[in-house]
Amino acid sequence: MNTNALSLDDLTNALLIGAESQLGDALKSMAGFAKEQMKLISLTIIGLESLQKSGQITPEQAKADLAIAKNSVQMALITELGLTKLAAQRVVDDALDAVADLIADVVDITL
Repeated sequence: MNTNALSLDDLTNALLIGAESQLGDALKSMAGFAKEQMKLISLTIIGLESLQKSGQITPEQAKADLAIAKNSVQMALITELGLTKLAAQRVVDDALDAVADLIADVVDITL
């Protein structure tokens, strides 16, 4: 695991860029909402990094916690934006794909 700490803003922005591939121009009209949702995922990842470094959780627990955060954001996208479940999954998956290597470097989980 890398010792470089993740930046909340950098991680959130990278997630937004990944989400943009699915949301396209719609991202502009909902930029604040989308940023808050990606920030929730970022906070989860940063928290997992800290917990793993201190030995408080295992990679399996980290992966489960991240799955909970993903599901929460997907439900918010479905509820607030009227996306289908599949579309919401694609938004979150594309966002996480954009930061997968970074996450794997600092948090011992594979997306």
